[in-house]
Amino acid sequence: TIGMFNILFTSLPPLALGIFDQTCSAKTREENPMLYKTSQQSELFNIKQFWLWIGTAIYHSVLLFWMPMLAMKTGVSWGSGQSDGYLILGNTIYSLVVIVTCLKAGLVMDNWTWFSHVSIWGSI
Repeated sequence: TIGMFNILFTSLPPLALGIFDQTCSAKTREENPMLYKTSQQSELFNIKQFWLWIGTAIYHSVLLFWMPMLAMKTGVSWGSGQSDGYLILGNTIYSLVVIVTCLKAGLVMDNWTWFSHVSIWGSI
């Protein structure tokens, strides 16, 4: 069902990003404790970066809603006499959201593993 798809496939890219994305190996981190300094001092993710991500998310959501909405404004009429409706629009928007989310996760990922490839490309 669509509920199982939401739970299973859309949860894999964030898991791949959170668990398997590493900028360096564990041995390198143990040998160079100064690598932790940037994260301890919030140099890479701070309040400015947080609001930048929020702004980007709002921008993407506006685009992902209004582009299909305006593109499908005139509607489609099939040979049976029926026309498209809100269900076609909703499925289109949802599909675009899944694709953009997976591609965005792929863009910010530093280390690609087999699980990352399977989760991102398999979710699309």
